[in-house]
Amino acid sequence: MKKVVKDIKTKGSNETITLNVKKLGINGEGIGYYKQKPVFIEGALPNETVEVSFTNEHDRYIYAKLIHINKRSPKRIRPVCKYFGRCGGCQLQHLDYDEQLAMKKELVVGALKKYIPNYKKLNIDIKDTIGMSDPYYYRNKAQMPTAFNGDQIVTGLYESGSHKLVYIDYCWVQHDLINQIMTKLKELLTREGIRSYFKKHDSGLVRNIMVRHSFYTDEAQVCLVFYKKDLKGVETVAKDLMKSFPQVKSFYVNINGNLKSHDLFGKQFIQVAGKKTIYAKIGDLTYKLSPRSFFQLNSEQTTVLYDLVKKAGAFSGTEKVIDAYCGAGTIGQYIASEVDSIRGMDITSSAIKDAKENMKLNRLKNCYYETGTAEKLVPKWVNEDGYIPDVLITDPPRTGIDQKLIDLLLKTPIKKIIYVSCNPSTLAKNLKELSHSYNIVSIQPLDMFPQTHHVESVVRLERK
Repeated sequence: MKKVVKDIKTKGSNETITLNVKKLGINGEGIGYYKQKPVFIEGALPNETVEVSFTNEHDRYIYAKLIHINKRSPKRIRPVCKYFGRCGGCQLQHLDYDEQLAMKKELVVGALKKYIPNYKKLNIDIKDTIGMSDPYYYRNKAQMPTAFNGDQIVTGLYESGSHKLVYIDYCWVQHDLINQIMTKLKELLTREGIRSYFKKHDSGLVRNIMVRHSFYTDEAQVCLVFYKKDLKGVETVAKDLMKSFPQVKSFYVNINGNLKSHDLFGKQFIQVAGKKTIYAKIGDLTYKLSPRSFFQLNSEQTTVLYDLVKKAGAFSGTEKVIDAYCGAGTIGQYIASEVDSIRGMDITSSAIKDAKENMKLNRLKNCYYETGTAEKLVPKWVNEDGYIPDVLITDPPRTGIDQKLIDLLLKTPIKKIIYVSCNPSTLAKNLKELSHSYNIVSIQPLDMFPQTHHVESVVRLERK
């Protein structure tokens, strides 16, 4: 018999309660309310009535497990992937794609409502989310941890919020060539007796497998991450893989024995076969890609994203532009032909090295890059170099713009900011502060990662 839950403080109760799901959460979960507390329900959709079992109650919110759907949303569809619901890679395959786009706009609007209650008075032009014509097979890189299942080496992704690996033999959001290469590679590794690393027994070698594909050249690059250096059989694997898939032009082994580090790669890369790099393209620009190189994961939407930045800038050719959190410099270099000059910075020295190499590869003369933080380099460039920026482009990590940079932007008379965000919550928090000195002109949501909860936004701000 179904019971009404009054108070649950511990995990594991079998009691259930019926809830109406009101909206989608920032992580793709359905949100209902119990005694005015939000209840986060993975797998539930807005406008559904569901039975749930509470798993963990906090002072301000509750987590619950979906037990049964009493009333289904008309927007619910059958997921194409057999691993959906177990694998943590996708969160929205059960939601019609047009509705995914609408929900992603609502995530941006919801964040604004939460952090800027009077946002409607700011007259921000919030546009509809730009999606993809085909919302599958868009990822150009897979990096998957490995395990050994019986006598087979397997790859997978972790369950959401856990360290449990879900074995995956096909991923619907990866380019299909990546799926094919990954399958053949595991077969060859198993054949050669190259086993997955097993921490408990301190045995085996392979920790992760990375496969990257260039949509521009149709080239592929493979990198095996080993716990220690032991290349027995690896050359044979590379040779046979490249025979089966001529698209594989670059094959590496990386050595990473640091089990405490969250970094995918260690310092040592060993080029086993093929070329050092493969090439990718964004618009008219070409980029060399090594295994460590950062490159946007959705090649098709990256061009759309960078065109949106260009449109938001409305450049005349005279602007001095700062590219903060510039990474490998791809955004700044994409607009370099339409501005006077670009100065980019990033705290990661390897990213700045890539930016400089990309600048030379594309014969760009008006770009300059330096390792460091914006809050230190912008005053240096302004006061010591006399470089007064007209526009600042910022593409920060999910944590948003550093507070020191926000403080600097509020004091520095930059005419225009173009903010590329991957997190609606930190975007809204940052915009609340920036709105003291800047008008928030427009927000354009963009779907870089269909089937997931992620949404990008390109925001145009102008000095008051």
